[in-house]
Amino acid sequence: MCLITDKLEPRIAEEDFTVYKFLQNRESVYYPGFFYEKDMLYETEIKESDEWACFSHEDRYWLDREYLGWDYGKHTDKLKCFGPGFHSMRKSIFGRDGTYKATIPKGATYYENPSGYLVSNKIIVHDRV
Repeated sequence: MCLITDKLEPRIAEEDFTVYKFLQNRESVYYPGFFYEKDMLYETEIKESDEWACFSHEDRYWLDREYLGWDYGKHTDKLKCFGPGFHSMRKSIFGRDGTYKATIPKGATYYENPSGYLVSNKIIVHDRV
């Protein structure tokens, strides 16, 4: 999974805020064997990626509308792609059992795109929605 955004500079969370994370029984969908413990703070580095793949149809629609040709290497000066990091969403879009409420804590570094998808260097996963 990666986050593609036109926000080229990271933001710092000024206060805790709620996000949603898709997991399978607390196990990472993208890193099988990695389980999130409830209410535990996790930290990692956010890293750029060379694999430009959209996470959702919303992302693809936004990119095709605003940055036609993005998937052919155009507009790379206006976009960034991030792979490693904690990926989450501003709103719960999945009507499935795998959606968990989470917190990006105050002081965390994060990037967000116009579709409401985020990647952050810190996250706390709570209960299933």
